[in-house]
Amino acid sequence: MALAAPGGENAAMVDIRAWFDADGDEVVPRPHAHAPWSDDMLHGRLLAGLVAREVESGHIEDEWFPARLTIDMFRSPPMAPVSVTTARIRDGGRVRIIDVTLSTDGCELARARVLVARASDRRAEPVWSRRPWDLAHPDELHPPPGMDAEGEAIWQFCSEPGQFINSGGPGRGWNRDLAQLVAGEDVSPFVRVATSADLSSPVANSGPAGLDYINADITLNLARLPNSDWLGYETIFHENANGISAASCVVHDLDGAVGISSVSAVLF
Repeated sequence: MALAAPGGENAAMVDIRAWFDADGDEVVPRPHAHAPWSDDMLHGRLLAGLVAREVESGHIEDEWFPARLTIDMFRSPPMAPVSVTTARIRDGGRVRIIDVTLSTDGCELARARVLVARASDRRAEPVWSRRPWDLAHPDELHPPPGMDAEGEAIWQFCSEPGQFINSGGPGRGWNRDLAQLVAGEDVSPFVRVATSADLSSPVANSGPAGLDYINADITLNLARLPNSDWLGYETIFHENANGISAASCVVHDLDGAVGISSVSAVLF
């Protein structure tokens, strides 16, 4: 069974598979929601998706738009039910600030802050912007199955040979999630890009020998929401010293750039 994905005519069908099941005020991870580091550790990218889901359901309406999401992940999240709570700490005419806490069994796993801005129809004077990237359309790159769950692809990646992860140069490539974040719920553009934003760490921090850094945060700045389920990452900055890395990627949809995802990472 498949559901029509939001995000315009380029969106593919989203498989009914999901990363979590809802259980009252909590969400319960399915076995394939684990991180690449350990089968007992929840994937950090999914925490960002849960933040977007909770903020979108209670703090975004009409002309309000999610402009920034920052999440600090200070504990390794176990494969256990997660609760997400929010508090609106600023409610202005153009800007809202929402604090978000994620916890398991009363223990805080991460905290996030989301800046929500009121959209404007006032025309702005043209300013400089990056040239469009020249990576081929995902359909031309023949994506591999990607991550599997029970024999079916739930997360796909594609790039030109050797360019995405462990590339030895500025990484870039496409990815798309084929699963719902929470079973039975449509995947909104905000949830989709928030769930994907953690990819800026392996794309920008990987080298020929692999990935030696684990990120402790994600900051996603958005100029607009994506119009496609395929999201592209292009490294624009990476530097490391003293076992600490700073890295950023431009995030694209099939129509162009949508924002920037940045991470702070430490050697492990």
